[in-house]
Amino acid sequence: LVVPFGAHAERWQPVGHHAAWHYRALMKPVEVGVRVFGSTAFTGPCRLENLRGIAGSAPPPPPRIRRLRANTTELPWYETLEVSFELPDRYRDPFDPDEVSVLATVQAPSGKETKVRGFYTRDFYRERGEAGERLVPQGAPYWQVRVAPLEEGRHLLTLQVQDRHGSDEWGALTFEATPPLENGFVRVSEKDPRYFELTDGTFFFPIGHNLRSPFDTRMNTQFAWRQRWPEGSLAYDRYFEDMSNHGENLAEVWTASWSLGLEWRDGWAGYHGVGQYNLHHAWELDRVIDMARKRGLRINLVINNHGKFSSYSDEEWEDNPYNTANGGYLDSPSDFFSDPRAMADFRKLMRYMTARWGHSTTIFAWELWSELDLTGTKHNQFRRPAVVEWHRLMGDIVNDLDPYKHLVATHVSGDYTSQYDPIVTLPQMDFCPVDAYHNSRSPLHIVTLMKNTARRNNAFEKPVLITEFGGTPQGEGLQHLRDSLHAALWASTCTPVGGTPMFWWWQLIEEENYYPMYQAVNRAMAGQDLRDPDLRPALPTVRLQGQFSETLGIQAMASKTHARGWLYDRSGFSHAAHSKKAPAEGITVAFRDMDEGTYSVTYIDTSSGEACHGERIELSEGQPLTLTLPALSRDIAFRAEKQ
Repeated sequence: LVVPFGAHAERWQPVGHHAAWHYRALMKPVEVGVRVFGSTAFTGPCRLENLRGIAGSAPPPPPRIRRLRANTTELPWYETLEVSFELPDRYRDPFDPDEVSVLATVQAPSGKETKVRGFYTRDFYRERGEAGERLVPQGAPYWQVRVAPLEEGRHLLTLQVQDRHGSDEWGALTFEATPPLENGFVRVSEKDPRYFELTDGTFFFPIGHNLRSPFDTRMNTQFAWRQRWPEGSLAYDRYFEDMSNHGENLAEVWTASWSLGLEWRDGWAGYHGVGQYNLHHAWELDRVIDMARKRGLRINLVINNHGKFSSYSDEEWEDNPYNTANGGYLDSPSDFFSDPRAMADFRKLMRYMTARWGHSTTIFAWELWSELDLTGTKHNQFRRPAVVEWHRLMGDIVNDLDPYKHLVATHVSGDYTSQYDPIVTLPQMDFCPVDAYHNSRSPLHIVTLMKNTARRNNAFEKPVLITEFGGTPQGEGLQHLRDSLHAALWASTCTPVGGTPMFWWWQLIEEENYYPMYQAVNRAMAGQDLRDPDLRPALPTVRLQGQFSETLGIQAMASKTHARGWLYDRSGFSHAAHSKKAPAEGITVAFRDMDEGTYSVTYIDTSSGEACHGERIELSEGQPLTLTLPALSRDIAFRAEKQ
């Protein structure tokens, strides 16, 4: 009796799931059972003899592309064409391009060719019960390529597969690209590299907050007024809906070991060690990206958080599959940046990620590290030459792998003083993500941090984006955090940073309903375009009833024809703030060296983002542009533009 275990063992039936038998189910078999049936009644012993495994002897034929199907034959620019197909079910490591490689070539009407890699995947469905979410596999694994057309007209797609037994080609699939319904991928502005824009030239000002994972256990210790339970990735749909409804357009999401990660220690649910990717999480990340796209949000996708390769800060090294203690090949987390095998495995990981998600305009950037400076065995090991060289090499590799050229960056903790110029200035790093935590009791300290962050980074001619802030890394009092968020959002509209700082305490935003703050900034920024190299930080003269006042602060930018700012009463952000106080009247703000002409001035209520007052000023040559502000209760924003 011969029982087949290979690719054609079609009689095997799933138990407790709907997955079809496939070759990789043999990777780690637990046990094999044999059931014996008789055609008549029988009582007595039953014995198995000469039980052995028999390897297949016939050489496999060349691979063949079968059962190809496309999700559409007509789609707008930037939308996704998915082509699914089957290959022989015989690959022990379908993620290794040396074992099997799939390449799609897309020829556009202009004749330009785009090369897109294929990837191995499988389907799941999600069950949600009282104990949380459960993913159940569906059917057999298969292969897919994802393409986003970048011009209008008739396109041709051909496929090629190569393995150690030969090759096969298929094609061509014809599909039609119609005019775009969106603005494309995020780029660094060519006109003003302090800011971002989209493929079609539209200004993009990120407004958003951090959504590291569906839950943060620190919330239970720092803000412990109710019990919060860990959630699955479906929570992103709720978060994204609220963000979209309140004018946000960017979230940061991590591929962490506990959520959406692809590579981790064998024995954790869905993981199989180095280079064997978690298809449960890959399917979930598909859904997360789809949810964000539906809501008009983009995702700054973090590939590695520092804890994975740290033995002293949020350390996860003891569970890392690269660790020799877990069967890996690295003795120290610091070796990740210099070991050739680790660099090859990271390239392999990014090959898969760019193949699966590189088509999507929803991906804002590939952030290679979150808090790079906390990796290794002690602080600041990231300043080693090997780490700098790693970023140069990996930046080039990701750019080569990604046919759609998403932004690439790496991030450090603390604040701008943690940045390391040899990494920041690498041409492979497109922008500068950084933290802005502080120990000051004043929530307005975030404004000082933002000014200094901009001053340091503008010299690099790259956008700087604060992707974490919110008091100290352990949090602060609610009023401090609320005031700090308000100040950060409004100061960002008149500070040369790439977008609004991204608040860390995302569950607090939901529970305390800080969302209207984002909606107000979104209203104020609607139709605004800050891309102007001449628009620089300014120090206008501020007077209260003709006198200098230490209680008033201002953050402002100006060019010869444009001035904008945020003016605030410092006492309104103190620990004794929010008591009833008479509005301050007679405030003037004067900008010098402005061009003569007619200026339209708009004053903005920061609680709503709506214009609350306006004026027109005729400015003669040599005169300062002097704005007379309405009565100030706490703070106000303004802009003045030459007509």
